[in-house]
Amino acid sequence: MLHGMPGHMQKARLAIAKYAKVLDCYLLVLDSRAPDSTWDSRLAARFQHKLVVVLNRAALANPEQTGRWVEHFTRAGFTALAVDAKAGTGMGKLRAVLESKAKGKKPLHVAVTGLPNTGKSTILNSLLGRKASKVENRPGVTRGPQWVKVGNLVILDTPGVLTASSDLKSPILAALGIVASDSEPTASWLVARLLSRSSGALACFGLASPPEPGQELSAIAEKQGWLRRGAQPDYARTSQGVLAAFQSGKMGRWTLEEIR
Repeated sequence: MLHGMPGHMQKARLAIAKYAKVLDCYLLVLDSRAPDSTWDSRLAARFQHKLVVVLNRAALANPEQTGRWVEHFTRAGFTALAVDAKAGTGMGKLRAVLESKAKGKKPLHVAVTGLPNTGKSTILNSLLGRKASKVENRPGVTRGPQWVKVGNLVILDTPGVLTASSDLKSPILAALGIVASDSEPTASWLVARLLSRSSGALACFGLASPPEPGQELSAIAEKQGWLRRGAQPDYARTSQGVLAAFQSGKMGRWTLEEIR
């Protein structure tokens, strides 16, 4: 277990362990842009036959790469599908998968699990067809395990849990907003990786061509007018703007971890 894990995350781990005998299915929610970094190997190893791998936020990821990731998990023996819970894309298929696992009139007990800020509550609300828990675009909003029933589904909603293998210094998890970080090095890493590969990412910031290596944030600040006194780049504002543009999809559809 991750040392120093917040209390609500501890409760989530305990709830999953406590109700393991009655849970029929685990939805492991991943971010389609980084399926490997948002994977929970311990949960997968323990409950493989009960696991449904849900690659969420597919509308923000490269569709070809998302398809390859779904194939990867399917070949590994998991039920896997891509959805975008915010837009509702793929949610009908997810409901059908869950309903197919229900046995007659007996309710199917489901746990919605995954790292913080991967969209678990949005998936839950979409499955229920009504707003059942608070949803905000920041980690840690769901503060404790809670059961919600709809039709023949009984769903355990848990707070996001950072696993023992979660890299708290990962620029990928930082770029996705899953772990806290200094925004400037994260944004620098991100634009160095993306601006040289996409005219769409360049156009997002009004750039005609990739800046010189190491000058990406300066070029964006100048073009966007994110400047301090003396026409100096405001790196804090620029970094926040870059990360917001990436997380909202304004920079285009990107997958940070690819399968070739």
